Amino acid sequence: MRAKLVFLTGVAVLGALLAILLRPARERSGVEAEAEFEKRASASAAGRPVTKPPPGHAISSSPSATTVNAGTDVIASTDPASKDYDPMTLITVTHSSARDLMNKEPRNPAFANRRELALERRLTARLRKRLDFDTKIDVSCRTSSCEVAIHGASSVDQMNSALDAMEPLKISGAYEIGTTGGEGDPQRGDMKIILLYSAAGRDHEEYEQLLKEHEAHDEPPPKAP
Repeated sequence: MRAKLVFLTGVAVLGALLAILLRPARERSGVEAEAEFEKRASASAAGRPVTKPPPGHAISSSPSATTVNAGTDVIASTDPASKDYDPMTLITVTHSSARDLMNKEPRNPAFANRRELALERRLTARLRKRLDFDTKIDVSCRTSSCEVAIHGASSVDQMNSALDAMEPLKISGAYEIGTTGGEGDPQRGDMKIILLYSAAGRDHEEYEQLLKEHEAHDEPPPKAP
């Protein structure tokens, strides 16, 4: 009887231990997912666009094209020539980098010419007011993306200052950071920032209003005492 009691007690203890071990494993999966999202949302140095993904999206394929769906509604296409093309959705559901998406886009002069000029003027004015070192801005756009090259930031601190001054999420839907320097040595080259725009973000008139709001905050925020 005593041996049976000891056996049952051992089984109960083992069951309790398994419950303790398995429960954190289930909880940890959610914690890790949240940590991964926060990592993506806080820095893009590893080649991940900074953005907040909308929930509930999935990919479905058709013979003519690959589309991204939310429920039964088609909301984006992977074809840059489609009016439904939306890189903001694609980075969420395909885990593509902004660089990958931009490399697949052809140059659309109707979007690129006007957006390049607007961004170059806007960012040149902003950085001139907010930075204590000289920079030069070059912009190259394609279908729904633009690459901004910031020349003149010669250290990691200056690159961070330029990025903070630029406020890329105020003028785009998502961004990704890179440099022309060697891996692990960003100080050898210029900082390059890829900006992505949703289908709605390609509208020039609406974007002009967004840039006016950006201009209204050109003065640097007051320093904390």
